Amino acid sequence: MNTISRSDLQQFVSVARQACRSSPKGTGPPVTLVWNEGGGTIHTRIGGAAVELKGVPTGSPQSVTIPFACLVEISKKGNGDVAFEDRQNNARIRWNDGEESLATDYEQVASQPFPKAPLEYRDNPGLLAALDAASRTASQASSRYTLQCLQLQGKTGRIVATDGHQLLVQNGFQFPWDDDLLIPASKVFGNRRIATDEPVSIGKTDSHVFLVTDAWTLAFPETAGRFPEVESFLPKTRTAGTRLQIAEADAEFLLERLPTLPGREDDHSPVTVDLNGQVVLRAADDNGRNRVEIVLSQSGCKGRSARFSSNRQFLARALNLGFREVSLPKSGSTACCLDGERSYVWALLDEHSVVKPGKQMERIVSPTPSTESSPPANHQPKAKRNRMPQATSQNQNGSQDAGIDTLIEQAEDLKSSLKDSLGKVNEFVTALKRQKKQARLVRSTLASLKQLQTLDA
Repeated sequence: MNTISRSDLQQFVSVARQACRSSPKGTGPPVTLVWNEGGGTIHTRIGGAAVELKGVPTGSPQSVTIPFACLVEISKKGNGDVAFEDRQNNARIRWNDGEESLATDYEQVASQPFPKAPLEYRDNPGLLAALDAASRTASQASSRYTLQCLQLQGKTGRIVATDGHQLLVQNGFQFPWDDDLLIPASKVFGNRRIATDEPVSIGKTDSHVFLVTDAWTLAFPETAGRFPEVESFLPKTRTAGTRLQIAEADAEFLLERLPTLPGREDDHSPVTVDLNGQVVLRAADDNGRNRVEIVLSQSGCKGRSARFSSNRQFLARALNLGFREVSLPKSGSTACCLDGERSYVWALLDEHSVVKPGKQMERIVSPTPSTESSPPANHQPKAKRNRMPQATSQNQNGSQDAGIDTLIEQAEDLKSSLKDSLGKVNEFVTALKRQKKQARLVRSTLASLKQLQTLDA
């Protein structure tokens, strides 16, 4: 009989679920747990993707294969470690629920072999973080192009992602192949259980692209399909007709204010940016009754004056990616951000959604350094921070999909963490009760010995 910690089971379930684009159907694919003298592993294959967790405690040579749904059920039960025993056609699993020891048998199923590993890898620091950013840019679904995939360009070392309305290109990576290939976008790249700053090795076989860290191996199927040519959308140089330069303090201020501006529930969530000697943003609801104007007092612009309308989600995405300068090419149809290794481009909205200056408009001015240090006497309490979420997914018309999946995942993580903590507390309480019981037994034994000594006297 071999054991594995409940936290390892919960980590594996979380990562395996996110490694594929859809939840496992029915009982799900088989999950194989292997123990040997060199250490243990857990692995599964879901929808073409494969996940392996290494570093499971060593044990007597043994393997157990059960359906994914069974592993999910086990990870939620009881507290402490979980013991597995191979009983030919069945797997006996034991765990503790408070002071009670429980066991159940699951019918074993046929295992699926893990994909064969590549012969060559390349180390790429920061690769998981880049793949996570790219996955947040890719489309949730696409019928014409494989926009739900990420393009990994072997010769240029670039990661390219687009949903047809926004485009993110990240450079500076080394891939052990020459061609351009596609892999599915995935939430797993941003899973907190896989450290995004940990060194990552990448390699490929004829069928899969492998990502390897100290604890995890992820294998994604290479996807066939058409990916759009994006070169024409990338600015050739840094020259632009207009440049918006956003100060750090204004960026923070804007990220707080954007979710509260009117029109946030309209199609494309439009916001107008007016650059004419100062930086002004305007927003209004459909009927025009609620109109707000924001002046970014510490920001500036260079070049020709410009007024354009943008999906506020894309503007917030640029700020969350760390960009502080937005360039407007002379065509006026796109906005772009550049730094040393990244390019972010998004499509602007048409002129019909532009909010022009006018009367009866609420005016908000971002704080200047002097006003921040010396607030006026009628200073109002700062509104509760409501930052525009960084992890935004866009549907086909460019509007923001509900971030409920992320909230559910965070709630499940918190629930698992609390349950694990509760299990440890229960174990501690059980140990204290056992110790108290032993102490009473010792006292009772000593009292009996004293009585015997009295009788002997």
